[in-house]
Amino acid sequence: MYIESNHTANMIQKNNLYESIQQKDWTTVKDLLQSPEIKRLIQQSPNTLFMACTCVPAHIISMIYNICPQQIFFKDNYGNTALHNALTHYSADTVQIIEFLLHVAPELARTINHDRMLPLHQAMLNRRSPEIVARLLEAYPEGLYMHNGREGTSAQIFFDEWLDVLEDNIDNFERLQGPEFDGPEGNDYDIVTKTLLLIIEVHNALRLGRIMIPPVFTELMMKMFASEDIETQSYEKDVECELIESLTHLRVI
Repeated sequence: MYIESNHTANMIQKNNLYESIQQKDWTTVKDLLQSPEIKRLIQQSPNTLFMACTCVPAHIISMIYNICPQQIFFKDNYGNTALHNALTHYSADTVQIIEFLLHVAPELARTINHDRMLPLHQAMLNRRSPEIVARLLEAYPEGLYMHNGREGTSAQIFFDEWLDVLEDNIDNFERLQGPEFDGPEGNDYDIVTKTLLLIIEVHNALRLGRIMIPPVFTELMMKMFASEDIETQSYEKDVECELIESLTHLRVI
């Protein structure tokens, strides 16, 4: 009788937690996560943190991690980590979630899934924001040229993802700044230009040779450098000069 009563109480607590998450009632979720029953349920469910990365804010994920730190290394049947999972979903807290995951387990940036996809590959494939790409590159810059065997390197995935968009608007790249090109990660023009600058900046920092780049991206860069509206406040002041100089070393494909 005691076992049945205890099981029923656990189920009620579990349902309360799920309902609070669905309602985005983070105050109640935070309170529930401090109860011994919920802590025990989380410890018994190894994929709790993995699943949380798709639907809860960073401070809640931090609480789950503190309850069961080993869950940070959980992988699903496809070899995806919590970091992979966070990059396949869009939320206002994604940048903070990624920062937290990389803070407690920086090796996640170097972890591939069964398709040999790094989190950086995943980010490029899903056209994630430059802020997210920058954090992944900071954690594992060499990942920019790690080949996954199918899609190619992270840099190649970026070029492949945006090639058609740029070629369709080659007569007027600024068209990509229009509201019809706004998405969950921001404006397409900002995403492609800022990510392109990041790629070349990391490429130069790694002191690599020529970079494979489609002609339309070279033309985009030339127009970027010719504009007085380039936003360089997020980068080193001399990045623009370095990039212009590096253009002489780019290999057009």
